[in-house]
Amino acid sequence: MRNIVIGQFTVKFTYRAGTGSKKLLKSFNEIYILNLHGNARIGEKCPDGSKDENVFDIMQGVSIALFIKNKEQESFGKVFYQDVYGTRKNKYDFLDNNDIKTIKWKELKLSEPYYFFVEKDFSFQAHYDKFFPVSEIFNKFSSGVKTHRDHFVAGFTKEEIKQRMRTFTSDLPDDLVKQALNLKDTRDWKINNARKN
Repeated sequence: MRNIVIGQFTVKFTYRAGTGSKKLLKSFNEIYILNLHGNARIGEKCPDGSKDENVFDIMQGVSIALFIKNKEQESFGKVFYQDVYGTRKNKYDFLDNNDIKTIKWKELKLSEPYYFFVEKDFSFQAHYDKFFPVSEIFNKFSSGVKTHRDHFVAGFTKEEIKQRMRTFTSDLPDDLVKQALNLKDTRDWKINNARKN
């Protein structure tokens, strides 16, 4: 008897465009990704330019990912993909009227070393590969400088930045400075501590 493990997840859709998918391909024989789009953060639209809505009341786009592992097989996995655009109602209707067998899946052509879980245009890959890989230029990998407050620390003029610094270091209460500069406390950054330093 065949041993099959199936897992289904509703996930934010950005993971699909990353480069860390190789381990999933080694762990599962088949991966099905139904991209429901609806990313309001980037103003996503349907291919025809019409409105694309999220299936949930959130800003982040959504995908449904189905992972299948047949323990008898040890081969590198295959990825099947399909887009669903449109209104929330159209997406609900699509989900109500389809299942894994009726969806017209496209098998993705996976390309080393990236293994993107979305359709990609690699027509300029040969040109791109003529340049030095970043891993040969830098010996350490990191995300670099992250301000998490670009609107505050970057500007078009020196005077603009100086004015923000004057406001930030002024005698105004923290709440007024937050409001004036559109700053928010986070778990790791508090305006009160930053102003003391």
